[in-house]
Amino acid sequence: MKINKLTHCPPINSTGVASSCYDFLKYHHNFKGGGGDPPFVFLTSVKSELRPEIQVAAQNCWVKKGGAFTGEVSAEMLVNLGVPWVILGHSERRALLNETNEFVGDKVAYALSQGLKVIACVGETLEQRETGTTMEVVAAQTKAIAGNYFKTKLASTVCQKSKILFYL
Repeated sequence: MKINKLTHCPPINSTGVASSCYDFLKYHHNFKGGGGDPPFVFLTSVKSELRPEIQVAAQNCWVKKGGAFTGEVSAEMLVNLGVPWVILGHSERRALLNETNEFVGDKVAYALSQGLKVIACVGETLEQRETGTTMEVVAAQTKAIAGNYFKTKLASTVCQKSKILFYL
């Protein structure tokens, strides 16, 4: 659930994302299912406003444990915050930060090994769609994720209850 400006929702105000998330949650206090993916700095405040059956997802996490990765959020941080889901493979991260299929696959495998559930974003660019290569692009992205998932699953019993949802 993206918190976008919709005509039937409270307006997104100038006080920031946390206020907007809070207004949205207040407005939709009877919201059933789903969840949200607020920026990392607002995960705990948004999570605290949700009923227990509604979960939040982090927008990203780093590919490995520890190290000097300034500004990155580790899977361990998300687990410690009680955030059950992470969304990986965003199109803008692939395009602007050059995250390859293999890198996204590594991120998915590591997140799963730490007990997170993953929403994996796959999809084509407009250029790829127009040239008719959508299926090849999505297949390559999915193969990189699935290949690392099965390697991790075979190597770790932690992943036996893991979940991957693909978002196209």
